[in-house]
Amino acid sequence: MPEEKSRSVNEKPDGGITWLASYPKSGSTWLRMFLACYQNDGRPINFNQLPRNLTYADNRDQDYHAVASHPVENMTSPETLLLRGAVLYKLLTDSGEGSIVVKTHHANVTMQSVGLIPPMITKSAVYIVRDPRDVVISLSKWTGDTIDETIDVIGNDHSVMHNDRGSAKTVFHYLGNWSRHVKSWMDSDFDVTVIRYERLHEDPDYIFTQALQHIGWEVRPKIVTKAVKCVAFAKMQRFERKNGFSENYGNTENFFRVGEVGQWEKHLSKKQSSRIIKEHGGIMEKLGYL
Repeated sequence: MPEEKSRSVNEKPDGGITWLASYPKSGSTWLRMFLACYQNDGRPINFNQLPRNLTYADNRDQDYHAVASHPVENMTSPETLLLRGAVLYKLLTDSGEGSIVVKTHHANVTMQSVGLIPPMITKSAVYIVRDPRDVVISLSKWTGDTIDETIDVIGNDHSVMHNDRGSAKTVFHYLGNWSRHVKSWMDSDFDVTVIRYERLHEDPDYIFTQALQHIGWEVRPKIVTKAVKCVAFAKMQRFERKNGFSENYGNTENFFRVGEVGQWEKHLSKKQSSRIIKEHGGIMEKLGYL
């Protein structure tokens, strides 16, 4: 029997990570719920108990504990950042699947000489983008900040997001400003499919099919249609009202709040809208938002 070759952390594994990436409150959770229903042949699922292959994320404190030499909660953010490569590599190799799908809100940048999206273990990405005027409204409701404070957040080059429900408060997502976040993924050296949140509303069967094709899953049109109905926003809202939603660690009662396109027209002042356009108009125009 041939001896199995061990692979070092610096050696690229077969397959790799397909990232489900987005700025927060842009639709990546909706995509993951769809994939879970699709994997269940379009039948309803428990949104609080996704299949293991759709639970991978890159900021779970338990994954950092698994590779750290001392308690992660006692580490600084720069120290946990140095663990990132080992965490991602372990996720990939422990999966036994060769290729995995991992959710992230990180910008695709380098911090302190650490690539947040390491090319060594990256296969590709599906990047979901949403009109920043709508992002601001959803994000403000989720964090409890005012609209103006949230406009500050999406325009801040140093914005980060912590999961304060975990024990490792230093495990974070680096967001930066919205424009830089979007551009960092659109300009990636690896294959990226960019999906507009608004198009998911307009033609969910077609856009979700694009995501399936990118990830490499077999496309079954009838199951796509069933899965789309399974994750209708009203159904996810009813589920959350009855059962709660385990991924809601924001400062709001409901994670699945409204899910509307163009809600900024009713909730942003002209001054607020103009400020967002002034700060992010270049990318917004490129994406067709202006």
